[in-house]
Amino acid sequence: FGVISTDPKGLMKLPDPIGPDNDRWIIESAKEADILILGWGDVGARYKRPGQVIKMLQEHGMVMFCLGVNDSGHLQHPLMLSYKQDAIHYEPT
Repeated sequence: FGVISTDPKGLMKLPDPIGPDNDRWIIESAKEADILILGWGDVGARYKRPGQVIKMLQEHGMVMFCLGVNDSGHLQHPLMLSYKQDAIHYEPT
């Protein structure tokens, strides 16, 4: 998302929480990263955003990692995990 909120429900109240330049910044940041770790939990799925972001990263040849998958099948959000959680290679299906 192009905004930050301590309350995920606050994102849902905004007309466009993704923002007009979000995709460009995701790609630019991913290209500069030493390791790309994806993790959005269940919130991102409400906007069908995970599939869009994964596709965009794949189109740019990015190697992706995650910290695990939650019970809903979404990539774990880092705040919900131990600091000792290791990153694992993520290969979208």
